[in-house]
Amino acid sequence: MAQIGYGYGSEYQLLRFLGHHRNELELALHKAGVPDGDFYWFDFDYADRDRILSGDSEICGLSFLEGRFDNYSEVKKEIKSYSWTFNSWQYWDAVFIVNNVVYFVEAKAHKDELKSGSKTHGGTNSDAIFAFMSKQFSCATDEWLKDYYQFANRISTVAMINKKGIQCKLVNIYFIDGYYDRERGINKDTSREEFEEEIEKELEALGLSKEEKDKYVIDLFIDANPHP
Repeated sequence: MAQIGYGYGSEYQLLRFLGHHRNELELALHKAGVPDGDFYWFDFDYADRDRILSGDSEICGLSFLEGRFDNYSEVKKEIKSYSWTFNSWQYWDAVFIVNNVVYFVEAKAHKDELKSGSKTHGGTNSDAIFAFMSKQFSCATDEWLKDYYQFANRISTVAMINKKGIQCKLVNIYFIDGYYDRERGINKDTSREEFEEEIEKELEALGLSKEEKDKYVIDLFIDANPHP
């Protein structure tokens, strides 16, 4: 997510459900595969309100795990070995812990948000990032740096953290009918079926099987606009 929208978009919907519908959200997470237990949600940092509408900045990097998990030093060592800036490498829409398992949340409010663009991502670090991805998944190809780079990056990170002894999963929350900008007349509302079609395209492009994905990923579909 980048900037929060006025009443629409993934950041708005996630903030809305965390603030107004927390019980419903947590119940849905349990039904999707998060085991019973108390939720601990990590707070965001504050930011310049002139630069970021919400006045807050997303959770960045992985340093928030330090002191909570003995194996964190191994995670840190692994990422640093690839020689990119560790503390600004990943941005997370939300992070929570249940029963000592870490869940990294990525929110989407319309199907186009699954794509990162067809150009090669990673900048000067693209070779190192691809080497990192390839170490986690033997099926990784150049496509992992293109259209579905964000997902490829995140599932690789989650796979590595698990291999280093910290249990974690990526939670993709898809907000059905969650992107309607009344002021600008933009309607990108997406149905569950449309999201699922795009997820299939994503897996096909990356060469990932559903079984491989499901080891590390929980998909949750939430109706952002249920009729009262």
